[in-house]
Amino acid sequence: MNTPITLPEWAENQSSTQTPEGVELSAIFQALSLLGKMLTETIRSGGVDLIGAYGSENASGDSVQKLDVLANTMCKEFASTHGRFAAIASEEEEEIVYLEESITAPYLLAFDPLDGSKNIDFNGPIGTIFTIYKRSDTADQSTIMADFLSATTIAASGFVLYGPRTLFIFSIGDGVHTFQLDPETQEWILLQDTLSLPDPITTYAHNDSYVANWDSASQQYLTAMKERHPDTTARHIGALLADIYRILVQGGIFIRAFDNASKRSAKLRLVYELRAMAFIIEQAGGAATDGLNRILTIDATDIHHRHPLIAGNIAEVQEYERVFRAS
Repeated sequence: MNTPITLPEWAENQSSTQTPEGVELSAIFQALSLLGKMLTETIRSGGVDLIGAYGSENASGDSVQKLDVLANTMCKEFASTHGRFAAIASEEEEEIVYLEESITAPYLLAFDPLDGSKNIDFNGPIGTIFTIYKRSDTADQSTIMADFLSATTIAASGFVLYGPRTLFIFSIGDGVHTFQLDPETQEWILLQDTLSLPDPITTYAHNDSYVANWDSASQQYLTAMKERHPDTTARHIGALLADIYRILVQGGIFIRAFDNASKRSAKLRLVYELRAMAFIIEQAGGAATDGLNRILTIDATDIHHRHPLIAGNIAEVQEYERVFRAS
């Protein structure tokens, strides 16, 4: 039996072949792993008083859950004391939060503190999504907003998935790495050093209640995909990171297309959700698009910019793009 490799041991082994920025990003994810442990403990031991709605809506118009508020506070406190972040952007904050004590730091942190929080009441999968941006000019605070919005500044991303196991999946641009939290030792143990999307696809993920309101090209693609792959099964968890992780493990495609009924570019946010998932999908050998453009080439118009996402195995994403562009 192989000796388990902990996250610090893995990072030390990797350091000899990494660039200085890679070493620094690895250190940041080691710190984020401690936050992941604290969030895991809070979620698992929070009690019934943390279940249910908080009684307000966030900046994106979603109903806020009690655990959303607590997780957001914990993420903010982590970022403000870590020292490597000049500012944060969160689903639960209307505006960017500038961290004056580290305002010249080289990175920015965007996060969804509790993705899938509507799953809390029935004990479904939830998680925390992180996106790290590299600042273009650490001496100029006025560039921070532009760096969050730009498609060119993402440096790394990851997420913690709280389910039957607690998993930490991240990429600093050298592949996708998966760790599992050992409940006894409280160490993150390497589960898979290089996670790659398998072929052929076995699953597809979408919210079926929205399909009637999709654009015609997306509906056409879905119908044809089912005919091409009759053995695939539909799976939709209701937490973006959980749906994406299933596709990373099993192979498939995630679809959140433009919603014609509400005239909104889907529900998902570019700055702190979509880019994180697109970065990981691409690092695992897949692709992520809106039908016309690669997600990682799209600038945001504001911190809470909503956008479609089609992500998964390259061949299926390319087929979606072909159908979409021909419409």
